[in-house]
Amino acid sequence: MGGASPLVADLDGDGFEEIVAGGASPQGEVMVYNHDGSHVASAPWTFPKDVQGHVGGGDLNNDGQIEAVFAEYEQGAFGRIHAVDIDGRELPGWPATFGQPVLVTAAITIFDFDGDGRLETLYTTAWIWGYNASGLTLLDDQGAPLPGWPVEIDETVESGFAIADLDLDGDMEIVTAGYVGAGQGEASIFAFNHDGTPFAAEPRLATLDAGVVGTPVSLANLDGGPEPEIVACDWAGHIHVFDNQGGAVNGWPPVANFGYVDAMPVALRSAPNEVSALWCNTNPSYVLLYHADGTLDSH
Repeated sequence: MGGASPLVADLDGDGFEEIVAGGASPQGEVMVYNHDGSHVASAPWTFPKDVQGHVGGGDLNNDGQIEAVFAEYEQGAFGRIHAVDIDGRELPGWPATFGQPVLVTAAITIFDFDGDGRLETLYTTAWIWGYNASGLTLLDDQGAPLPGWPVEIDETVESGFAIADLDLDGDMEIVTAGYVGAGQGEASIFAFNHDGTPFAAEPRLATLDAGVVGTPVSLANLDGGPEPEIVACDWAGHIHVFDNQGGAVNGWPPVANFGYVDAMPVALRSAPNEVSALWCNTNPSYVLLYHADGTLDSH
């Protein structure tokens, strides 16, 4: 699986969760296990190319059961996004085929982006790691790109997506981050409306002094206002917080730098709509607690 996350969900509606995991092999295999460790009868699901990366899940056809969604590809070759039910059957309209030889570089995200009651599938592709060009694609429940998608950006996107109503207009926006080259140079936060148009005047909402590689962008209400703030950890170990217009929030990033943040910070709430602190761990190993104003808790 290359460090990617499996899907854990009740695929057959029996009240017990199954585990769906892809892995690199001469034939792309997707392993599906029951809660007791036994194989689901239809598994393994076998495909011509490698199945790598995170496995997503959602009830794409509104039949009351969750389908697994994952990418099959190899570097330098065309790839596909599959949507498969518990019996190993592809849903109508799937798989969706990539338009060029690419890698899927961020977790596949399934959500009702446009509020129509049906789920869409969001994924990111890049030619190769560090090529500085990525495409974001939003598919409907039949595996077809929605109008306005895909969109192209001029950085490699490996970070996961954050989804929220940034401007409180009732529509969901999509936030992600990229990097240039090996991740050591300047990089950006990108934000899009659900129809693929830029959330702001241009897709680039804010810039960072190093790339966001692997760790997802997150959202938290740090200032107590109605709109969420955007939290991103860069390769240089800085924790950035931006408002919904891309402006840096006072106190962030903190002056002290304890190394690369291994995972997305966890927001700790003291009130229903207000975050009082961010908890994170770093490499080298520190566990840190930052107050909402960017100061470090010394206790």
